[in-house]
Amino acid sequence: MPPKEERPKKSTTQRKKPLLRKTIQPKLPAAIVVARVPRSIVSLPTMPVPVAEVVVPPKAGPQWWVVALCVLFASAAAAIVGYVVIGRSFDPAEEVMTSSNPVTASFFSYTSVVTPVTVTDYYVSSPEECPLGDAPSVESEKPVGAEKMYVDFVISVAGDEVSPETFDLDLKRLGQLVDLASKHRLKTTLQLSSAFVTTALARGTTEIAAWAKAGHEVAMAFDDLAPDAPYGSWLLAMHESLDDLQKLCQCSVTSWNGGNTNGQIYEVAEELGLTTNVDWVSPDGTVPDGMTVVNPWTPGGSGDLTAMQTFDPFGSVVYLPSGVYPTACHDVIAPFTSDGFTHATKALYASMTVASADKINVFRLLTSPSDFGDPVDDEIELVAWSAWLTSVVDPQIKSGKLVASTDSATSAVFVTWLDQNIGKIELK
Repeated sequence: MPPKEERPKKSTTQRKKPLLRKTIQPKLPAAIVVARVPRSIVSLPTMPVPVAEVVVPPKAGPQWWVVALCVLFASAAAAIVGYVVIGRSFDPAEEVMTSSNPVTASFFSYTSVVTPVTVTDYYVSSPEECPLGDAPSVESEKPVGAEKMYVDFVISVAGDEVSPETFDLDLKRLGQLVDLASKHRLKTTLQLSSAFVTTALARGTTEIAAWAKAGHEVAMAFDDLAPDAPYGSWLLAMHESLDDLQKLCQCSVTSWNGGNTNGQIYEVAEELGLTTNVDWVSPDGTVPDGMTVVNPWTPGGSGDLTAMQTFDPFGSVVYLPSGVYPTACHDVIAPFTSDGFTHATKALYASMTVASADKINVFRLLTSPSDFGDPVDDEIELVAWSAWLTSVVDPQIKSGKLVASTDSATSAVFVTWLDQNIGKIELK
């Protein structure tokens, strides 16, 4: 049996579309929506023939094979219309996700819109210095000549299993962190796992929808499938997770993380209307030097570092980096507790120092309910969070150097900037 072909890559000649982007509304996969073909396409009703008063001997009718051919042609026409109007359906086993996405020469380097950062200019550290909460050395203690930077306060609820007790505690802590952010005039991006969402739906949880209505963002933390899982399996699994999440929050979801090593994950995202990707790490869990930057971009590919570090001016997915964190540390963009505030301050100041006046700049501040300690110490943790926001973040927001945002809002700002500046960008 011949090997199955990979999903064809989009021809670069087909990417010449207007620069003004529109939010892609989530849609069902073609395999599902194909049932929406109007009945009138498939069969046309026949009008009753009036009976004549004078009976005339009937003429010889068409042979059975003529009728059969007519039916066959009508069915073929309906199938062609369905293919053109709706799009072809697929077998989930038909197309296999590749572990890497070959980059064509038509895409540019991401340095066209991203300022490279040498992390060792700001950190002197080794993996042994990097347990969560420790702060590697940093030369600059305060941002010098910092430009405007968007700060996204991200709260992540991960994990593929949720016990009733864990769910109750995570939901309570989510509420406390959302309230804390609101007091400091911050909006949060809530990254929610499929397991958490499933439990919340089963319990009839209403808090997530209330927070979304108040202006906080809800994002999808997708549990990865096997890297070589078929394209259709990824599409259907992500569609199901996205549908559940949007039912829970009663909102539109456009941001996600997951699928880092799959070379066609951005094509899946485009099918589903997902426009903002975050938290790219290499297979060993580290963030390569080239990804510790502060400027968003639209990658020309996905799946590996080479593909990610390309720039497609017409790309449908914006990648948001997290900032200048130390690459010698594993899980450097993982959430941190109040013990890690020194680390967070150094990362924030380093990121603000490399911000560019002529680009969009972002720093993503991450935490998680599961990173709090014993529940009896939650109040202590929250007081520490409030003190840090008051002393470090609030003054920068007041000065205008930091702008409170969410992942999708920052992504939209970048898209607007790209549309307005594409003619000025030096494509490298």
